Amino acid sequence: MTLPQVNSLAPNNGDVTGGEEVTITGHFLTGATVVNFGSVAAVSFTVVDDQHITAVAPAASGFVTGQVDVTVTTSAGTSALAGGDHFNYTAPTLSDLLEAIVAVGVQVGVVGVQVASDTAQLTSLQTNVSQIYTASVGLASQMMALQASVNGLQASVNELFTGIPGATVESVVPSSGLSTGGTEVTITGLGFTGATAVYFGSVAAESFTVVDDDSITAVSPVITSGVVNITVVNYLGKTSFTPTGDSNQFTVHQVPVVTGITPNTAHAASPGRVTITGVGFTGVLGVAFIAPGVSEGGEASGFIISNTDTEIICNPPADSNWAPFPVPTGPLDVVVGTAFGGSAISPADQFTYD
Repeated sequence: MTLPQVNSLAPNNGDVTGGEEVTITGHFLTGATVVNFGSVAAVSFTVVDDQHITAVAPAASGFVTGQVDVTVTTSAGTSALAGGDHFNYTAPTLSDLLEAIVAVGVQVGVVGVQVASDTAQLTSLQTNVSQIYTASVGLASQMMALQASVNGLQASVNELFTGIPGATVESVVPSSGLSTGGTEVTITGLGFTGATAVYFGSVAAESFTVVDDDSITAVSPVITSGVVNITVVNYLGKTSFTPTGDSNQFTVHQVPVVTGITPNTAHAASPGRVTITGVGFTGVLGVAFIAPGVSEGGEASGFIISNTDTEIICNPPADSNWAPFPVPTGPLDVVVGTAFGGSAISPADQFTYD
């Protein structure tokens, strides 16, 4: 197996509070399980393809400015350090810092968490920043001194960020949906005000709406079948936790998909057997041979001989199965049905009587 490679980052810088969306370009990125900015894991990441990952930068360790290496880990190992993987953490602007401090104050009021030593410390910190800002407006010569003062406040801001918990997911209803996505899920818990993202496993929700601080409605995305965890990212980039262990789990059921038919032609009088390949065939309920655009006599069922999740062997309908209507001419679509729906029509499912 080949180690992943990180060749470039765009952008390759952001301020120490994190939140920057970074596109990682390289090779062998499929199957990535960890993306780190230095020693700190990305807030979230999505593998776009084998050469691209989008990741949300975390806050810098200790809110310290400087250069770190962005690494990607797969089952083959962790990417080697290279010049193209450098990400530079910069000091936040004054407006960024003020916005973060105000947001922290709002969240403290919402969740009732005492931050730092007491609320008087938060008030004092906000007053100090306000005084610095007022004194420096229009005075470019004082910007260096202002930057030094801002750097001096980073330790206090770090305490504020650390003291605020992530959201909590307590239940998801319904707890299952289809691989084709589109299921509206109600997520209940705490701390959802200002949520910035909802994930089904590593895939972002198709859309979501924050109803209130303890409820979100989200639409499931197209996703591979299996069991995934639904997580919520709050406005500080913190991922939700689940107090009961599995109350955020969502089961994805595979809708059948037909990828091929062999052979894809047969004689109507004696059609023999065909092999249908694809995925999601477990629990198959039927195989329909459908003539597009034919209202009467345009559908007949095949006879299933055996099946696995990825293969069905069946007899196409003979001419007697189409009676009293004639055997359709032209390509037919072969649709596999299970309890989770029917396969979508595609060129791969076509069958013709010769």
